[in-house]
Amino acid sequence: MSDLKNNKIKVALPDSGIIDKIQNGATIQLDVVQINHYIIVEENESSPYNYKSFKEAKNNSCDAYIATMTYQQLLSYQRYINLSCHTEEYHELDDSVQYLIYHKNDNELGSKLWDDNKKLEEMIPARKEEWDTIADIQVLIPVKYDDIDKLRRNSKKDDRLMNDFLASLDYRTHAESGIPKGLKEQDCNSFKDRIERFYLGKIKIIVMEENDSDNYDSKGEEIGAPAEVDIMVSIDKKSNCGVFSIISLSTPFLLSHFMDNVIRNHIYFRDGNQDINLFNYLEELGIHKRGTAKLFVTIPQEKGAENGLKNEHIASLIMSETIYPDGEELGTVIDEKILEITTSEKGMGQYNRAFVCAHTNVLMQFIGKSFNSVSDRMSELAVTFF
Repeated sequence: MSDLKNNKIKVALPDSGIIDKIQNGATIQLDVVQINHYIIVEENESSPYNYKSFKEAKNNSCDAYIATMTYQQLLSYQRYINLSCHTEEYHELDDSVQYLIYHKNDNELGSKLWDDNKKLEEMIPARKEEWDTIADIQVLIPVKYDDIDKLRRNSKKDDRLMNDFLASLDYRTHAESGIPKGLKEQDCNSFKDRIERFYLGKIKIIVMEENDSDNYDSKGEEIGAPAEVDIMVSIDKKSNCGVFSIISLSTPFLLSHFMDNVIRNHIYFRDGNQDINLFNYLEELGIHKRGTAKLFVTIPQEKGAENGLKNEHIASLIMSETIYPDGEELGTVIDEKILEITTSEKGMGQYNRAFVCAHTNVLMQFIGKSFNSVSDRMSELAVTFF
């Protein structure tokens, strides 16, 4: 198995050019090997931002670059390919050395981190600390729903990672209710029997700059490429209330821009060639937004890591404010009460396994742990939010 403890993770890459985007100043060793049951496909061949990816193809084989990388580099690679539209697998080389491979799901959504307007690439040098902080984010939006059968009809069953996540959520709910899963509703009438969850699939989300007085009548300029996220809804069968969730793993955006868009209700999805705002998208599903979005943010690194976020940056994030680099007129957070939340060793955490901080609509945790799989990492996002 890849040696996560010592940050020696072997990952199959379809293209050596990806290294330039993910090595973060550290050299990555590459070995060329032949692997079975995959082919390499190219996307957007005419674009300078074209990239290659693996796709499952039984009885086929292809050449691959086996990269030995750190856990941080692995997260960077996941962000670059957009983890949401890839499946993670472990395989073995002939010498019994295990490696990770990420292959495209069967969905037809494309994926690339940078787009032709270069907006994201231009921003990164001035926001290095933020860019080096790669997070898993769950957006939680209170909703009311009209028709449970409509949600059932729109639910998807064919995503292995999200099925694992639903199982983890189900476990949490049953464990926290204190009542064994086998008991029927008439025997216990627990809240666990009132909750039902539906995975609704994947859709592209757009992150945009803030509007100003010159352009408030438009969506705003896009930052980077629209990227796939997973969406689901958890409902209470007795009250017609629920929570709509947007799940973004190794979030392929500048963290504070994504969070700021969420809190400003400036969420747009790209559905085919159509851009649709969150409110209209929910209405089409018979779901109605009924409160302020909350964000549960997990960052798989130690707080205070080298080149990591400073306390004033974390303060901006827990207020869902865009982090502005030095020299921009809006400056950084100086409010003493907000900064105080970020300064203690473990923050608001009850245990020493993580640094935890929170403010009105954000709960954030830094966990200095390398997870063996994305599925294991997802268990950190599995919380009961009723």
